[in-house]
Amino acid sequence: DALSIERAAVAGLSAGGMWAAEMALMAPARVSALVLLNTFLGPEPEDRRARYLDMLNTVADLQEVPGVMLDALTTLFFSPESVANAHPAIADFRESLVEWPREKLDGLVAVGRSVFSRRDALARLSDLTCPVLILAGQHDVSRPPEESEVMKHQLSDARLKILNCGHVSAVEQPAAVSEAIRAFLDEVDWY
Repeated sequence: DALSIERAAVAGLSAGGMWAAEMALMAPARVSALVLLNTFLGPEPEDRRARYLDMLNTVADLQEVPGVMLDALTTLFFSPESVANAHPAIADFRESLVEWPREKLDGLVAVGRSVFSRRDALARLSDLTCPVLILAGQHDVSRPPEESEVMKHQLSDARLKILNCGHVSAVEQPAAVSEAIRAFLDEVDWY
């Protein structure tokens, strides 16, 4: 509204994909196409939910992201290939978590808790009428490609593309992500 944009294609990665889908569900006439990258609209599987909430509780208690957790987060976010090849984004990712402002850690924890305790929105996906592109990472530990398959079957107009990457597809495979989005937008009537 602030930008006077009446209708747009919307994309989001991970929690951003959850929020993008909510936007499309709340204002279907205003979202002309949707791109969901490495996200899942179902409930967090209980084993992962417990693990992630424990990690967030540790961050809240220590008021920092401990080194051992940085290692775990690296393997959750990046593919084994990127880890083995020391993808430059990994160092930036780790540094950003180490240097996260202490006064903003509680906000990070709160957002994380809301994401991992989210409601199940899978059934609502059938309400989406816009075309949807789902991008998944073949090596995404936190959002396995099987979850993307589940979402695809809930949608009436969806395409699924699985890329050779982990959770942060746009970081690991920026050219492949851009090409997939460009091809999708060229195919659908989004403007």
